[in-house]
Amino acid sequence: MSRAFSWLSAALSPAQVLAALNLEDTGTAVGEGEGEIAGAPLPQGGYVVAANAFWHALIHPAKLSALSLEASVVGCAESENANASTAFLWQDGRQVWQITHLLDQGAEHLETEGEPPRETAALLKQAIARHRAEGHDAVYGVPAAVAKSCTGFRYGENRGLRFTRLVPRKGAVVANGTQITFGWPNDRDELTATLGRALEAILIPLGFEVRQARGGDDFVQTRDDTTLTICGVGYDDPPFFTCDVLISVRQHTVERLVASVIPQHERSSTCDLRLASIEGRGGFDIKSLRHIEAFIKFLGKKLPVLVERCSQVRELDRLVNGDRSRIDGIDFLSAEGPIVLAWLAGNPNFDSMVAYADSRYDRRDIEGDTPIVQLAEHLRRCVPVK
Repeated sequence: MSRAFSWLSAALSPAQVLAALNLEDTGTAVGEGEGEIAGAPLPQGGYVVAANAFWHALIHPAKLSALSLEASVVGCAESENANASTAFLWQDGRQVWQITHLLDQGAEHLETEGEPPRETAALLKQAIARHRAEGHDAVYGVPAAVAKSCTGFRYGENRGLRFTRLVPRKGAVVANGTQITFGWPNDRDELTATLGRALEAILIPLGFEVRQARGGDDFVQTRDDTTLTICGVGYDDPPFFTCDVLISVRQHTVERLVASVIPQHERSSTCDLRLASIEGRGGFDIKSLRHIEAFIKFLGKKLPVLVERCSQVRELDRLVNGDRSRIDGIDFLSAEGPIVLAWLAGNPNFDSMVAYADSRYDRRDIEGDTPIVQLAEHLRRCVPVK
């Protein structure tokens, strides 16, 4: 049976490594390769964590980056079935070097990124010589040999080590009376799924419905003149993850007014909001399970209030336009909806917003007034401010 595995090591205590990787030790002794994930202290100091899959989520860049902020991280992954192997070093949150062998690319293939240890060239030369003399894929073992030169560890050669079974650490938080358990995400889709479960607990009691969408669930509510579509999104943002909540608003009075003047206007929303932007942030960093828990608690307090604000024209204008006196007619999501919203809300910056949006149009294909000016004139003539 062919083997496939991944491992990493760092010159830290077991507790430090497990904390950075969001793992916990069950204390159950296992043989190397038994169970999905196992860890062992190294004789020369440090700790190694091994998983029974090639390029396991254990060595996801976000995890390597986080751990490497504490100490240098050396690792390796091999797949005998695919004749693929790789080794790497991360320091200070970034990859320093990586070497990769893929038999599909040739028996003497070894791709190099960064500057690997000096031993690499000699080990590669020896492996190529063995391949030419014996015919087997000798270069396959070069990454593992390089990793061993850095750590003293090589998978399958460690009878003296005591491995114990490791499991993902779980977190739990109560959102609107519903307990949500979660683990550290292996990728952004898993983080998005966790946010979806939290949003379901928070938004369904507020009258939202769940609609399956590409990339995760949407939560939709139509109340009076407004339809809201809300979703949670996880992002890869090495060395960690970030997340956000997106709110798409269709204010139907606004949409009808725009369509009456600009029939070709095709927007899926009046405006799109990001919770991070509302809070004056670029995103919400997720660095540990506690960050996920804190963010879900924050959503439970913030979203019900935000939903109410989005249903009121003046409050929605404050969220979308704030004290802005300029709005881009080209680069902004769409100027038309926010400008109509500003008019309906009596925003004192309406005229300057229109003037700036008008100045941003490419006039080569426009005869007469731009759509923004036409829309503004229609509003001034026909639509009283409430």
